[in-house]
Amino acid sequence: MISLDISKAFDHVWHKGLLAKRPMFGLHHTLIKWISNFLSDRSIAIRVDGCPSNPHSINSGVPQGSVISPVLFMLFIDDLLSSTSSSIFSFSDDSYLSSSVSSNPQHLAYSNISPYGNTSASLLTNDLTNVEKWGSDNLVNFNEEKTKQVVISRKHHQDFPLVFMNGHKLDISSSITQLDLSITSNLTWKPHINSIVKHASQKLGFLSGASGYFSPSQLLTIYKSQICPSLEYCSHVWGGAPKSSLHLLDEVQSKAICLINNPSLANSLQSLSHHLLVADLSIFYRHFHWKSRILVQ
Repeated sequence: MISLDISKAFDHVWHKGLLAKRPMFGLHHTLIKWISNFLSDRSIAIRVDGCPSNPHSINSGVPQGSVISPVLFMLFIDDLLSSTSSSIFSFSDDSYLSSSVSSNPQHLAYSNISPYGNTSASLLTNDLTNVEKWGSDNLVNFNEEKTKQVVISRKHHQDFPLVFMNGHKLDISSSITQLDLSITSNLTWKPHINSIVKHASQKLGFLSGASGYFSPSQLLTIYKSQICPSLEYCSHVWGGAPKSSLHLLDEVQSKAICLINNPSLANSLQSLSHHLLVADLSIFYRHFHWKSRILVQ
C-alpha cells in the first residue's frame, strides 16, 4: 500500500481543469455555472506586521473551510482513480494506491515474500508513473519524498522489490495511517490501541480537571459522547487484537467510572467488550442485508 502525498492539495485545484471535466460529472449546466461563479474572481494577499500586500488574482485552489470544497476536490481528482491498473482509494485529499500478491500455497513455508512481489512492485511503479502524468496534466504536484510505502504481510519482507516514483526510491515504512487507523506491516494492532488509549486518557484528564463543574450524570454523558467513541472507532477492524492489548481500553473506562463516582450511574455503563460486540454485529447486519438486496435485485 502506498500513501500518496499531494502538495497543498486544496490549493492546487486548477479551476479551468475542474470545469473542463464537467461532461464526466453529468451535472446540470446551471450547477456548473454556479461552481464557476463560486471559483471566479478570487484573490489572495498576505499580511506582515499588520500591513497587507496588494491582492493577486488566482486561478487555482478551493477555499478551505467551505462545505463544498472537499466535494470539488473529489470531482477534480475523480479521473485519477481510473488512471491506474492497481486499486486506488481517496478520502478527501488522502489517496492510497494498493496492490496485493499471493504466495504459492505450495511454498507457504518460505518466510520471504520477495519472489512473489516482483510483479506487484513493477505494477505499482508503472501506476505511479501514470499518477505523475495525471499530476502533470492537471498542474498537481505529488511529493515523492513524503509518499510512503508499507508492505503488509505476515511473512518476512526485508528484501521486498523496490518501488520508484519519478526516479525516487520509496522507503518501506513500518506502518501507514488511513482515516486515523494505524495499520502496521505485520497487522498487529497494539500500536494503534496504545494510540487511542493515550488520546482517550488525555480527554479523560481534561474532564477530570473540570469535574467540579459537572454533576455525575453530566460526567457520564460527556464520557459517553466524547471519550467512549474514540475507544470504539473502527473496532470491527482491530477488535480481534489479543486481550493483553484490549485490557488497556478497560483501564480507561475504569478510570472514568471512578471519576463519575456514582455506583448507580456506573452500573448503567455497559462494558467495552459489549460495545465492541454490538459494533461487530451492526456491521455484519448491514453487510448481510445489503448482500440480500443485491441478490434480490
